Amino acid sequence: MTVVITGKLLDSIGELNVHTLIYDKESVEDAIIASVLKDKPVLGVYNNAWKRYEAVVHEIEKKGGNRFLYEPLDPIEFTYIGMENAKQLIYAKHSSLLMFRAQNAMYKARPTKTVDRRALLTSPLKAIMDYYPAPIMAQPETCKAWKYCNNCIGSCPFNALEGKPPQVILDKCTGCGICTGSCPFGLLFMPQWNIESFSYLLTIIRRTISRPLHLVAACRSTLKTVEPLPTEKKVHPTLFIGVECPGWITDYHVVEAASHGFSITVLCDESQTEKCGGHRIFEERLTRTSQLGTTPKIISDPAQLMDVLSEPPKARILEENYSIIQDKTNTYKILQAYGVDSIEFSDPLVGLVEVDTDKCPVCEACSNLCPFRALELRDEEDKRKLVFLVGNCTVCGVCEEICPYNAIKLRYKYNSEVYNTPHVLAKDEIARCRKCGRPIGSMKHLKSLEKKLRESGVDEWALEQLWLCNECKMKAVIERQLGKQGSP
Repeated sequence: MTVVITGKLLDSIGELNVHTLIYDKESVEDAIIASVLKDKPVLGVYNNAWKRYEAVVHEIEKKGGNRFLYEPLDPIEFTYIGMENAKQLIYAKHSSLLMFRAQNAMYKARPTKTVDRRALLTSPLKAIMDYYPAPIMAQPETCKAWKYCNNCIGSCPFNALEGKPPQVILDKCTGCGICTGSCPFGLLFMPQWNIESFSYLLTIIRRTISRPLHLVAACRSTLKTVEPLPTEKKVHPTLFIGVECPGWITDYHVVEAASHGFSITVLCDESQTEKCGGHRIFEERLTRTSQLGTTPKIISDPAQLMDVLSEPPKARILEENYSIIQDKTNTYKILQAYGVDSIEFSDPLVGLVEVDTDKCPVCEACSNLCPFRALELRDEEDKRKLVFLVGNCTVCGVCEEICPYNAIKLRYKYNSEVYNTPHVLAKDEIARCRKCGRPIGSMKHLKSLEKKLRESGVDEWALEQLWLCNECKMKAVIERQLGKQGSP
């Protein structure tokens, strides 16, 4: 991992305690391209890095390099976050780049691609490779183990995912990133600014700046239109990140930003919105997360940016670190700390289990198979209750998929009224063993089983065992067997 920087800029910042290559402004881009072609992640820090980004990437691609290994840092960013924080910003972006999934970016050969002649002669196979902004499955075996979950496939607006674990159909994928937020276990990532690298960036910046900040997530094509902050303008400290598409900023990013005291603004050029399939869906996502109180709408004109950044960020500095990277269920604590009464997300960050009480017989299927003990059966007096413990729910969706009565729906909702107390979803009269009186289940469930068994032709003796506890069933089987052996 390398920081490529011009000598003049380094003089104004001071010595960096990371691996640094120093060049003059005429050769800095050649150094960036050379490092990328060696498959080394590069942070390029030099004047006009945003405006020159597309030109640098074009050269990288002509030579068969992986453009996702390159991250530009323009000194314009220093004017917005404060020159006194410039060195810390370099460290933060340097460290975040190490956590990108760029090395795992998907690619395929394109023989018709226009390539650099020298690259074609020295490495013909690499030269004709195209790297795609497609989602990356980080842990395919873990994904495969959660056989009930197909969220990502259903979330893709272009039907570009199929199979389990999901495979990307590159000819259909637009790189919008919408699917990455749909995974309840955070296994899908875009090549840059996955949630881990994003969280790490915010954590490092927070060590230096102890007040709320703005965070501007901008389309790469729009970043080049942002000008240095005029000296007469007063704005609150602002951090910039460049993404391929606003869809790369998921609900996870929004909530993680809120947990660190950052308010997100998305800057996306109007001329790009028609090309970007994820824009419409992302705009709907922002409308939902605006209930959190920290997320403005998408803005298309950099001139509007000054109006946003001149206002104090709506985010807060929380007393405790509630990062959702450490524990996804911290989402509930973040929402509670922000005083949110209710909110509905597009992505599976929080869950609210809804039960059709006419269908639910209060059986043990969901409570037995819930891997995080968010659903429990509790016996109180003469009632058996299905209880939902909201703060334990990771929104894995197992309960909805395995319910044999199709009685459960899992919503990506949060309601403060049911957060602090166990929420009773359904209840029924307790059925007791007809011999010893022990609880054996709910009355509705056992009657339902009895009806199905009777319709399938099960004899009366077997039906009678349904109403006994396990111990009494065993005694009944033994007595019947002994009775048969003793008969002439």
